[in-house]
Amino acid sequence: MSINDLNIAHPVETDAIIFDLDGTLVDSAGDMTAKLNAILIERDLEPLLVATASTFLGDGMRSFAGRAFSLRGMDDREEAIDTFISRYKHTDHPMTKPYDGVIETLGALREAGWQISVCTNKDESIAIDILRQTDLLRFMDIVCGGDTVSFKKPDP
Repeated sequence: MSINDLNIAHPVETDAIIFDLDGTLVDSAGDMTAKLNAILIERDLEPLLVATASTFLGDGMRSFAGRAFSLRGMDDREEAIDTFISRYKHTDHPMTKPYDGVIETLGALREAGWQISVCTNKDESIAIDILRQTDLLRFMDIVCGGDTVSFKKPDP
């Protein structure tokens, strides 16, 4: 595949492209939901469907877990959120996979000379682990996590 096959227009003069991680390059909803559901089950609460939990993605892990635990009426949400983040950070993510065509697209962009980066609200160490486990780290020039800067995206 060449960059011309992708029909990528250049609205501005640039040689860099920045991607979000979750929901853009990789589908991580299954792993995130599994870790979340383990905590719900430990507290004798009903687990969530991946489709339901997926609606909480996008504003970082703390927000994701907080919304899910709030839906189930948890009293000890902050402790549960910390547990969720710790467990997610310290385990592999076997269900997290690149979306179809991502590896080919990143390869074509790299071959065409683009600099490629990821900006995510996930902690940088988790993002790097996921990129490594999904074989996407080799394409990245920069990985910026939500704990790398003092604000979360989107930020005007």
